[in-house]
Amino acid sequence: MTPDDLSDRADQETERQRTFPERIHCCTAAGCQSCGGEAVKAALTKAVKDQKLEAKVEIVGTGCMGLCSKGPLVRRQSDDALYHEVSAHDAPALLDAAVKSPALEKKRLDLNHPFFAGQLKIVLENAGRVDPERVESYIAAGGYAMSTPSAWSRTSPPEATRPSPRSSPP
Repeated sequence: MTPDDLSDRADQETERQRTFPERIHCCTAAGCQSCGGEAVKAALTKAVKDQKLEAKVEIVGTGCMGLCSKGPLVRRQSDDALYHEVSAHDAPALLDAAVKSPALEKKRLDLNHPFFAGQLKIVLENAGRVDPERVESYIAAGGYAMSTPSAWSRTSPPEATRPSPRSSPP
């Protein structure tokens, strides 16, 4: 893969993502998994299918969203709303940003809260936004953009794929 291939894949994934007016991100990290995150994601996926919204809504698993003690966490991309302690029962209301469900609104987190406002994410800048099961999602978020071209310019393909002596077991 060349830098141009990487750029093309990023463009293709960005365009694919833009075809969905709504993308709902479900935390699939260990903390949210342990309190029912997979059931929430499954319920959202089922609700999308039941309502025949597959062309309009994409349900995406993501890495940690940063507030594990309040999981499962779900973020609706259209309005950047983040919800805590989401249950499978909340799935239908999450699909429609226009619906202001009182029960769901109580679960909406204030992203200006000091817990979030003081954070400067560097390494985890895209956590909660990238689907860990789709490398294209990572590439579209800028993954590999910094390290890969420099690795290509300094090494040949056989060298780049050889295990590092520092990472190999003794």
